[in-house]
Amino acid sequence: MSSRSQSITRLVLVVLGIAVVGVVFFLLLARPPSLVSLANQEGVTQLTIRSPIGYWQRERFTRLLPPVRLPSSSAKIEQIEIWIRIPDGAKIGVETAPAVAGDDGEATPMLRFPPGTVVDRVEYAGEGTRRFVADVRGTRFGDDGRERFRVLRPERPGPGGRLRGFEWDRGDEAQQREVTEALLDFVGQTKPFTAMEAGKRERALTRLRKINDCAGCHAAMRPANQRLGEHGRANRRTDASGMYTPQTVLEDAAPTESYRPRDPNVGDPFISIRCPDGAAAERAPAKAPGEPPGHARCPGGQVPVASYALTAALAAGAPRARAVCDAREYLYRHLDEAARAVFEDALQPCRAGA
Repeated sequence: MSSRSQSITRLVLVVLGIAVVGVVFFLLLARPPSLVSLANQEGVTQLTIRSPIGYWQRERFTRLLPPVRLPSSSAKIEQIEIWIRIPDGAKIGVETAPAVAGDDGEATPMLRFPPGTVVDRVEYAGEGTRRFVADVRGTRFGDDGRERFRVLRPERPGPGGRLRGFEWDRGDEAQQREVTEALLDFVGQTKPFTAMEAGKRERALTRLRKINDCAGCHAAMRPANQRLGEHGRANRRTDASGMYTPQTVLEDAAPTESYRPRDPNVGDPFISIRCPDGAAAERAPAKAPGEPPGHARCPGGQVPVASYALTAALAAGAPRARAVCDAREYLYRHLDEAARAVFEDALQPCRAGA
């Protein structure tokens, strides 16, 4: 081969190499970042998800559907979803929580999630084709003992909008302050905040600042509220990892929540709601004609407790019942032997109705 031909060949190879690198770089940019891999970073990390709808399914998360429903901003659809991803082969253990009032003097086994577990609370707004992800709060338990919190919000309301946010180390107050200020600056420049009257906008941002105290809200083994606001805004207890919902997937009863305007448990034919003294809870009247009744309530600010008749729901072919069983099966596959001994009964209705 002549030197000229060799030069041309080398030039073609260089051009092809640059093109391949460019294609790979473009694909990396086009693909949304993995929350699993991003959680391995240190310090405050900026996050972006370009295509939020369906993101957690694409990243192979599993939805945890608790028998007692979470509150919703919609009268028609549940708007809060809990998604989890546990590493293959990793095991969930149990730790014993101290006995507290209302637990009949008995200590309670609580789940402890393994390193590598990633959990996201994804809240939607809107309905139908206008439904979009409005808020994400998540955490990852690192192999080195660190826990990383994250928060993401939409750049604009409505489908198709990207999510932007931040991730930081639990327990690092400087990072917590940095993220909170950056978050308020970001959302303060987006709708609906930009369309608010000044006083309302300031109140909304103050509330957002308060709820961004993730560590303060997610203390491990926090007792359930016997009365509204007793231990915090959420009525459910936390597990040994500081999370509210995952353990309730394995339990047929849980306190109802009132931090959103709708309680989907009210009116569910397979859910009964009672007060701690055993009396049936009252239903707050509907706010407008045609709307469903509001939250269940008990005298003296006591927190109502809802119970789900899983066996009856399975017998009736209720789709939600089978989805609850799927979530239970997922968690059960990851329980260690001690945890399986505690929650063995949770799978019996599901397997009997299979």
